[in-house]
Amino acid sequence: MGDNTLEGNQAQLRTLDASMLMVENKSALLIGEAGSGKTATVEQWIYNRSWTDTPVSIIRFKIEKAGALPIRTFISRMEELFTNLKKIERATREANPHRNFDMALFIDEIHKLNSYGDRPDQGKGSSQAMNALKEGLARGVFPIIGATTDYEYRGNIVTDNALDRRFGKVVMDLPTLKQ
Repeated sequence: MGDNTLEGNQAQLRTLDASMLMVENKSALLIGEAGSGKTATVEQWIYNRSWTDTPVSIIRFKIEKAGALPIRTFISRMEELFTNLKKIERATREANPHRNFDMALFIDEIHKLNSYGDRPDQGKGSSQAMNALKEGLARGVFPIIGATTDYEYRGNIVTDNALDRRFGKVVMDLPTLKQ
């Protein structure tokens, strides 16, 4: 394996790897304060996988960029997201028939999806965008890695039990000098 560039968070890397290797629902949610290394841990996981027989290719979903669309268009795109991801995966595999690899979607600040679309229960629960994500997660259509802060997790994800239970949790700690 190549050089490890991430200091600390080795347990979190193992938990992320285990979550992404689950048979039924390959999904993980990194939860930790700003600066705890959520994105760096995902990047290190990708790097580590590049040295295996099955490297991983990540598609990054930029919420702010998609959020600039009109709300109805954004919700429609969220509902089509998993279908489009499967098309991308199929085309990538056809273009690389002799390569073995996995693919996953990375959504940093995943809690922001709750800002798009109506919430059916008088402002409580998940928004239309988050519900579209939840439906795809329930079917295990495409692997997802999300990242959020503790505060946003409690306010936007844990309040929806069906959404919350679909993620393997990777709890991040702020780095210390001992790590």
